[in-house]
Amino acid sequence: IYIQGMINYNRSFGRHDVSAMVVYNQEETALGNPGSLFSSLPKRKQGLAGRLTYGYDNRYLIEANFGYNGSENFAEGRRFGFFPSVAVGWNVNREPWMQNARFIDNFKIRASYGMLGNNNVALYRYQTIIDNSGNEIVNGNPDLTWEKVKILDAGIDLSLFGQKLEVTFDWFR
Repeated sequence: IYIQGMINYNRSFGRHDVSAMVVYNQEETALGNPGSLFSSLPKRKQGLAGRLTYGYDNRYLIEANFGYNGSENFAEGRRFGFFPSVAVGWNVNREPWMQNARFIDNFKIRASYGMLGNNNVALYRYQTIIDNSGNEIVNGNPDLTWEKVKILDAGIDLSLFGQKLEVTFDWFR
């Protein structure tokens, strides 16, 4: 079962461009495999994501994003994680002092920084699994939570001579 709802907003006024988006999703997967107790357990995820962008004169750009995600892989109190990010860009070729450089079609400098989360960090989730005879098969970890990674990206996009030469450079950390 998968449910998703989205709300979008876009508006331009003068040299200003603004947009916003919010997405809600929910998913449940149940394999119904009676041969394996663990495989027969349903898996559930839930999330809310948002994005807000602003651009001035298609020159200066900023974007902020967030994800607030939940997974039943973790014990109560550890199920939800917040994952924000921000990105900025500068279209250098849109500057008035670059207008005489007609051989430059596009020259953008950009950077982003944010956090990502992963809920697939363990095979058996947080639960302790017990077989029909009362024997403990797997000892769960109630302290298990989201794997988080911070990502930094800086880059340049360059297009020259009527888009005959295009170069993209990215540096990741």
